[in-house]
Amino acid sequence: MRALVARQCAQMAPAVVHQDGQETVTVASRFGLLHLSRQVCVDPRIQSHTLPGNAVLPLHGGMIITRGLQELACLLPQELSFEPAARLLGWQTCKERVLCATTIRSLVRTHGQIIRQAEQAEVAALAQRDDLTTLRPQLVPVTTPRRRAGWPKELSAAVNLALAAGAERPPQGIRQADWERVLDARRQEASRTLEHLRHLGPALEPDQVLLTIDAVLTRTPRAHQFEEIRTARLTTAEGARCLSGTGGGVPADPARAHPAERWTGALPAATG
Repeated sequence: MRALVARQCAQMAPAVVHQDGQETVTVASRFGLLHLSRQVCVDPRIQSHTLPGNAVLPLHGGMIITRGLQELACLLPQELSFEPAARLLGWQTCKERVLCATTIRSLVRTHGQIIRQAEQAEVAALAQRDDLTTLRPQLVPVTTPRRRAGWPKELSAAVNLALAAGAERPPQGIRQADWERVLDARRQEASRTLEHLRHLGPALEPDQVLLTIDAVLTRTPRAHQFEEIRTARLTTAEGARCLSGTGGGVPADPARAHPAERWTGALPAATG
């Protein structure tokens, strides 16, 4: 900081720039809070104040948040709500309330917009290419197949005993709905092996359709409004397709929203 102040003074006419006190800026990092003291310089001829130390600092309008802490603040809300994420950041940095929930929410929204803009720019650049038909996807082979859903193998012995005893209640660790499916399958076909019953799950009939819908909400500056990204999975007996799209501002309390703004829950047009 002293070198920057000396450089600022050297660029001005002799005996013109005066030091006019200190100004402190707070830096929030993964290691806690750091308070940096910056020299304030003033040019009495034009009554202009400058902070030479800002030349080595990122653009800021208040507290500076390092990139490492921003990364943690954006990753934690993937598993937790914003309030618990703020408490965990306090434990991580050994500084209680290093970032409040509102700041974390703003960081997630800002970085989400940056990622979305980068994706849109990449798609636009790809659409301009005239060799799309010659491109080939770069796929990574899966050497280890994904484990099929089913109860842990350690429970197979208990399941076998319960089936032999004709128990109506499932062994500990198995849900009642899964157990009822197992009993029904055994009644229809007694020759089914225990390994087959272990992976038994709900199946769609040829004329059935399963639609699973989910959404991610983040607050907007507008009161009682959220930005929403909606996802859906449409499954039939022949296969499945995933859809996604952005929703409009969703009111926190639909009853308080204007009739023209009330969210109906309809899925937007598919984007992929």
